[in-house]
Amino acid sequence: FNRTPEHNAAVLAGSYDVAVISNVLNVIDSRAARGEVVQLAAQKAAALLITVYEGDGSGTGRQTAADSWQENRRTADYMDEIAAALPGWLVARSGRLITATQKKIKFYPKSVDKLSRKCYYTIRKRQETILIR
Repeated sequence: FNRTPEHNAAVLAGSYDVAVISNVLNVIDSRAARGEVVQLAAQKAAALLITVYEGDGSGTGRQTAADSWQENRRTADYMDEIAAALPGWLVARSGRLITATQKKIKFYPKSVDKLSRKCYYTIRKRQETILIR
């Protein structure tokens, strides 16, 4: 989105350890389309980090501008549809972060910076350890 077609093609041609879906699912009004976004990310990476903007938290989606949508759902409310889009994956939530991993990868909370609310994770895949902020 907002990139050249060449850039997008190059990104989609690669494969990655981790894909991040940040504040995307909450602006898509179709469950099927949200599932497609999650599935595309899962095709490209063995682990997903997902966050959503909860809006007013009412759970009632609405048009916010001529070409804008906001789901207004809490993070926990996305769990079932993400799990349904990723059969066989481990889907978990820690606060406002949803993680989805293939069964061979595990996230280990390393530390939480309470002031900035940033959580640091270690991913263990095979023999590699990767720190994600």
